[in-house]
Amino acid sequence: MFEFKKAVLCQLLLICSLLLSAPAAFAAGSVSIAAAGNGTFNVVASGVPAPHAFHVVVGYDSSLLTVQNVTAGQMASNAIFAYNANVAGSIQIAALSQAGMSGSGVLATITFNQTGSTPGRITVGPGTASAVLDGSLPTAKNIPVSYFAWAPSEQQDTSTTASTGSTSDKSGTTQTSSGTYSVGGTLTMPTDESTAPRKDAPGQQPPQEGRETSQSPPAPASEPAAAPEAPVAAKKVEKYQPRTVTSVLEKFRLFTGEKTPEKLSALFAPDAVFVQTPAIAISDGTSTVTVQITRVPGERAPNFAFSHAKYVSLKQTGEGEWQLELKPDKNAIRAGIVMTVDGVEQEIPLTVLPKVSVDLNKSGGVTEADFAQFLKERGTEKAPKYDLNGDGRRDYQDDYIFTGNYLLQKGAKASGAPKK
Repeated sequence: MFEFKKAVLCQLLLICSLLLSAPAAFAAGSVSIAAAGNGTFNVVASGVPAPHAFHVVVGYDSSLLTVQNVTAGQMASNAIFAYNANVAGSIQIAALSQAGMSGSGVLATITFNQTGSTPGRITVGPGTASAVLDGSLPTAKNIPVSYFAWAPSEQQDTSTTASTGSTSDKSGTTQTSSGTYSVGGTLTMPTDESTAPRKDAPGQQPPQEGRETSQSPPAPASEPAAAPEAPVAAKKVEKYQPRTVTSVLEKFRLFTGEKTPEKLSALFAPDAVFVQTPAIAISDGTSTVTVQITRVPGERAPNFAFSHAKYVSLKQTGEGEWQLELKPDKNAIRAGIVMTVDGVEQEIPLTVLPKVSVDLNKSGGVTEADFAQFLKERGTEKAPKYDLNGDGRRDYQDDYIFTGNYLLQKGAKASGAPKK
C-alpha cells in the first residue's frame, strides 16, 4: 500500500515539475465544483483551449468530510491521472496528456463520506483557496478561479511563443502582450553590434598655420515641432448587467387570480432573456436541456454552478453567446444555474417537472375537460386529490406539474419567439 501511494506521489511530483518547467501561462478558462449528490462532487473545467496538463488543489472541511475516492473524469480519461489526499483537508489533483484534453468537461470526481448534514465549504484553485461551494447556502455559489494549464511548444524558434502571446524584439528582450501570469523570467543577450569593439570617432584637427579654415555652412532653421497627438482613450471594459428572471414555479406560487386552464397555461410563457430548449423539460434523470445565454462580455467563458442538475457540455455559439447543456435531477420541479461573470452573479431558473398522466377521465386523450376536473376536485386537507408530487398537500406545485404535463400531452406549444 505504501509503495502504491509512493508511486502515485512520484507521478504527481513529475507532473508538477513539468507544469512549472515548461513554457506556461495562467490559462484562460475556469474551474468549478459541482455537486452530484450523495457526497459526490465534480471538478468541472470550461472554456480551456485543449490543455495538455492540469494541476488543481481542492480544499474541504476535514471535520465534516473524509475522502473515499478520487477518479478521473471524462475530460482526463485518456490522460496520466494522479492525486494525493494524504493531507486532511486538501486534495492535490494532476493530469497530463500528450495529445491534449477537451477544453470543457469533468476533470475529476471526488466521493466523500459525509458526517454532518452539510458538506461545509469546498474550495478549488491553483494553491490558493477560492470558495466555490458552501453547503450552508441554499444555492451553490461559484467564484472565478484560474489554474495552470501547460502545452508543449510545437516550434523551436524562441522568437515567438504562441501560447503566451509573447514576442521578441531584435535585442532579444521578450515583450508580453497578453496573459495574466507567467512563470520564469527572460534573459537579454547582447546583439552583434554591442559586442563589436567600439571605434573612437576621429577628433577635429586644429587648423594649420598658413591655411584658411573653411567655415561650416549655417545650420538650417529647424522646423516647428509637431503638436503632440491626443492620448487615445482607453477602451471601456463592458460589465455584465444581471437581469431579473422569475421562474415559472415561482409564478405559480405568486398567482392569486381565478384558476382557469387559460390563465395557468399562460404562466408558462417563454422567458424573454434566456432561451431553454425544450421550454418544458421532463425530469426523468436521463433527458437533457439546453440553455442559450447571450450578452456575455469578453471572450472568456463564465463560471457556472448548478442546483438539482448535472453539467453535460458548454460551447460558444457566437460573440458573447454560450450554450449550456444540463441533465436535471430525477423528479425535480426546481433547478437552476448560477452564472458568474467577472464577479457579477446571474441566476437562471430552469422549467423542469416530472412526467405524470393527466388523462383524468380516462378518455384516451387529454382535453380541457381533464383540466376542469383537476381544478374542481381538490379533496380534503387530510386526503388531497391529485397530489402529483406526493408531499401530502394539494398546492401550487401540483398545479404547476399538471399544467406543464397538460401542455405537453395536449400538444400545445409552450415555446414562442423570445422578445428582444
